[in-house]
Amino acid sequence: MPLRNTKTSVRKKSTAPQRKPAKRKTKKKVNHSMPAWIRNILVFILAVFFTGAFYYFFIRPYAYRWKPCAGQKEYGVCIPCGYEVHGIDISHYQGDIDWNVLSMNRETDSPLHFVFMKATEGGDHGDDTFCNNFTEALNHALSVEPIISLSLRQMP
Repeated sequence: MPLRNTKTSVRKKSTAPQRKPAKRKTKKKVNHSMPAWIRNILVFILAVFFTGAFYYFFIRPYAYRWKPCAGQKEYGVCIPCGYEVHGIDISHYQGDIDWNVLSMNRETDSPLHFVFMKATEGGDHGDDTFCNNFTEALNHALSVEPIISLSLRQMP
């Protein structure tokens, strides 16, 4: 049997110095915060904006409730001074109306002379109480003006 070369190859160490592992580079922290005076100005501007929006959408539509009455307070509303003819608006939303009590209001400081009545609401809905209210108003000597409310979107 022939002899085999049993030499094993041994890796020689190099004479060059060993490399040190590279250090991870740390990113510099960038300060993204804004100066306090700019933040305070922005907060103030936002507060003014939201206060104005709140007033415009929630307070202003109902401001008439806090105005003092310059005329007479009758029928639960403020009647302006200088007008001799007064009337009310009636529809099914008011429910049953006591026409005898309503006709007695002709002897007050601001008597009722006419009644606006809703006859229709849209193109397909009539007021359920219109016929009864119309007859009762005429029986109690009130002038009646029917209201016909339509929307152009509802018309065929």
